[in-house]
Amino acid sequence: MFKLDFDVGCGLTCDPDGVRLGADCLLVRPTDTALQPYQSRSRQDFERLLGAAYGPGLDADRLHKRLVHIAELLGEGRLPLAQICALQLGLPRLSKVGLERLRKADALLKFNPYHRPPGPGGGQFASSDEGGGGATGGSSQPPGQALGDLLDRDLTYDGRGGQIHPADAGASNLRAARRQATAPAVRQSIAFIARTYVNSTKWSDAAALGPFGPGTNKCFLFVASVVAKAGAFVPMHLSGTRLEWVPPSASDWADTSQPWPGWRFLGANETPQAGDVAAQQLGYTDATGHVMIVGLNGTFIGTGNHANGPPGTIEQIPKPTNLGPAIRVIPDHPIIYRRWIGP
Repeated sequence: MFKLDFDVGCGLTCDPDGVRLGADCLLVRPTDTALQPYQSRSRQDFERLLGAAYGPGLDADRLHKRLVHIAELLGEGRLPLAQICALQLGLPRLSKVGLERLRKADALLKFNPYHRPPGPGGGQFASSDEGGGGATGGSSQPPGQALGDLLDRDLTYDGRGGQIHPADAGASNLRAARRQATAPAVRQSIAFIARTYVNSTKWSDAAALGPFGPGTNKCFLFVASVVAKAGAFVPMHLSGTRLEWVPPSASDWADTSQPWPGWRFLGANETPQAGDVAAQQLGYTDATGHVMIVGLNGTFIGTGNHANGPPGTIEQIPKPTNLGPAIRVIPDHPIIYRRWIGP
């Protein structure tokens, strides 16, 4: 039997302050506008939060439609009926693991640089520096700026809150300026920024970046850092026994069953352009494959092995047939390209 949770903080609550899952994850929140007194989380956010809290299997589309209806009922002052509808969502109390996963997922989504204030731009929760009433349950920024929030600072991965943090968290926020950049301009920035790192050992096998210590391949961390720094969206996911947020692996970039907001796959007859991301699933024992960035003149930029530094030093090479040695190539797993087309 399902019931609302008004005191324990591990289930669903519906009251004049909105609808919460767990202690402070707001699924519906009050606004400061008479036209829309209560606002639900976006369909995409809601699905991610449910997946983090309960795992796969819930019908997020059906449940989100009910959540929108609950927001409407709260806006009409029909609290008892809204509570009945919230109960009918059938969301059970969360385990400790589920609560922790939900907390981390909610923290990441609150600080996603592509969230929009309420209105035609997206209707998602907005952080307080963007208007729309402000994000509830936290400041407008996590420790350090949000993923790829700065164009003029170096980025480092430390595993906190699922973010790739800049080295200087006090630098100015360029989020609004990045949003105005066209997709071609962002792709150009991806190629340019990648080029500035050629010969860098920051992502070498011997380096330590957050949970990725010496002896690990970091091609995907390099790509995520550059792409985020240029202003494109980088999806994050929970991984490992410590439930840390990490960027997509090489295999994820090459997985055509994983469409991401703002990205599209290139067709077989399309020519890769500067700023595209190239990835291939390969038969390594210590990696899922390899991912690189397409540079100018058809070159590829990413971690590699060459004479200018230790394994994992950033290199710029002519377009290869495969992103790994022939012995590691998996049949029917060619290089897959993704192109940023904008949020």
